[in-house]
Amino acid sequence: MQQIRKRLTYANVMSSIAVFLVLGGGAAFAATQLPKNSVGSPQIKKNAVKTGDIARNAVRVGKLAPEAAKAGKIAKNAIVTNRLRNNAVATDKIQNDAVTTDKVANDAITGDKVNEGTLGTVPNAVNAENAAPPAFARITAPGGADAANSKNVADANVTKVGTGAYCFNGLPFKPRNVQATVDWLGGGGDAIIHASVGDSGTCPGAEDASARIVDASTEAAVDRAFYITFVN
Repeated sequence: MQQIRKRLTYANVMSSIAVFLVLGGGAAFAATQLPKNSVGSPQIKKNAVKTGDIARNAVRVGKLAPEAAKAGKIAKNAIVTNRLRNNAVATDKIQNDAVTTDKVANDAITGDKVNEGTLGTVPNAVNAENAAPPAFARITAPGGADAANSKNVADANVTKVGTGAYCFNGLPFKPRNVQATVDWLGGGGDAIIHASVGDSGTCPGAEDASARIVDASTEAAVDRAFYITFVN
């Protein structure tokens, strides 16, 4: 020990301390100042990187493997509309029954995208059907109903009782209004027609409606084809 003490000098002690600091500090520097890209996947322990260690917006789409983000890994409401690229969600990416009524915006689905067979009766369609004339006909000059141009009026409902005189009975309802016009293409350009509902005295008994046609110049009764509409 005395031999060692004899050889200890101020310079020896200070040089030893300097060597220790250099070696210790170099190791500490090496641990905290790693070269760029020197740490790869093999150097990272499994589960070592936690959520709190990842900077916000650090993980981009290009860094995700295909199908890496599963539904169970995505927080509820984490993906909002402005995070989706246009046309990014295709039909085959939507789960069956995933899009419910409350998820569809009003007027978002237009006509050609709707299966008409899935639709019920439109609320006003019934009213529109009722608004159409419930009975109408084209009556020939001899007094027959032209079936191709008639609805709810048949030959049995028409009786010709004289020249230019036509009676209507047995209609499916009691009309409250009747409108008639001479068939101009059928030769009625020279005639005038008068029509009325109920018993007009023209027909025998109580009729639903009647029509009478006269020549426009002489007012003499004439036979002409005509159209007639009944409204209940």
